[in-house]
Amino acid sequence: MTRTQPHLELRKTGYYWRRRVPRAVSNRFKTSFFCFPLRTHVPREAAELARRVTAISDLCFVAESGVSPEEMTKILVTYARLEIEAADCLRALTGPRSRAAAEASLSIESAARASLRDALFLCDRSSACEPACKKDPVLG
Repeated sequence: MTRTQPHLELRKTGYYWRRRVPRAVSNRFKTSFFCFPLRTHVPREAAELARRVTAISDLCFVAESGVSPEEMTKILVTYARLEIEAADCLRALTGPRSRAAAEASLSIESAARASLRDALFLCDRSSACEPACKKDPVLG
């Protein structure tokens, strides 16, 4: 892990996000840790993406719900992979970012977090397991 960014690891193939499930909620997840390749070698991009995935995992770890361990694991994995795919698509399709592009990225991140928070709060498993923005033709 880097010293400035928790849950961020630099490996030979690039940056990875890795986080151990807190002991207090370990019974709500199928695995004891999560690890996702961030598909970048650029420290700034990896740190930004790691912060977003960490925020998603924080929401899943503190959510009080009666969701099965399989579904909670699926929710976290789906949202984390969605963030990584979205960042990968944005990186591939854009050049240097303008202020408007940065603000748009921030609003997309906020909307994804709000969607996850609402889904967990309302126990609406369908929207948490199949995010609406995943059906966006731009993102795949």
